[in-house]
Amino acid sequence: MLSYLMSLIVNYLVSVLIHKPRKRTKADPNKKVWTGEASVDALSQSTAALLERRGLGALMLRDFSFQQRLRRCDINSQALEEKLRAMALEITSHLSLPPLRQVNVVRIDDDRQIDRFGEYDSAGKRINFYIKPKNDPEQITAALCHECTHYFMEMRELNDWSDRLLNERRTDVTACLIGFSRIMVRGYMILTKSHYRVVAWTADSNRVGYLDAADCDQVRKNLIKLRPGLQKRRAEEDNVNALKARLNQNIAGAKAMTEQVRAMLAAHGAPTGGRMPAKSLARLQRALLALENGELETRIRQCESASRGDVGQLRAASNDIMAVCEALSTVLSAFKR
Repeated sequence: MLSYLMSLIVNYLVSVLIHKPRKRTKADPNKKVWTGEASVDALSQSTAALLERRGLGALMLRDFSFQQRLRRCDINSQALEEKLRAMALEITSHLSLPPLRQVNVVRIDDDRQIDRFGEYDSAGKRINFYIKPKNDPEQITAALCHECTHYFMEMRELNDWSDRLLNERRTDVTACLIGFSRIMVRGYMILTKSHYRVVAWTADSNRVGYLDAADCDQVRKNLIKLRPGLQKRRAEEDNVNALKARLNQNIAGAKAMTEQVRAMLAAHGAPTGGRMPAKSLARLQRALLALENGELETRIRQCESASRGDVGQLRAASNDIMAVCEALSTVLSAFKR
């Protein structure tokens, strides 16, 4: 009896002195000291603002979906590399990037040999995947999106490697913002099924990425809130671009008409009034005087500089260039009489 009590005491002391510290140490690498709702909110908002400033806001308006999906049977197949290469091509096409040079697959027999799913090789513009026996298709797909986002951020000069961990977190956030949020959430949690019925979402022992499913879901919620404003600003931007295109087209037309009028004046001299009404004749004289004084060319140059301005400047410039075109048309119509 005494020996039994002694063994219980020894076991208790061992659990207190050994197991508790070991448990705490084991939890530290995955402890969410840098995530949490507030910091993920701030990171997603700042990243979304940066993407919009770089003219990449359109990528945040729709969710990406693969035309082909990775399945469990594909993981054990020799054609896995080819399948991942095809999926990477879909991603780079979605992001308007040139294709990656290579997608390599390295099979790992022991889960403990390497603690990551993949890595992006910047120098070679290729992705290396480390496939383990317990890997799930959703995990590999999420890792593919993460590594392709590294490529995207490099090509768009969005990386900041002064803080490696922060840049990795921003890569996951960016992946969620540019269309991969559903894929990332599915890849970061493994669905447990029993008798064809969903039992629970459970975290997998192999860590994927630098956020977790809850963080990715939070980024997605933020994105949904941002989208109405993005759509409105995109519509306004489209209107401004259409106005700029129309203005530049009218400026080009005015320049061509100016050259045509100068050539006709050099060949025939100024047109006479003839049977032209007095009002039209006065308008012709004003147009010729404006052309002679260089006033029309000055207004064309002013419109060219204003074509990079805001909507108010663009509309004012549009009115000015239309007045120039009308003046030049008056002179050209006089030659045709």
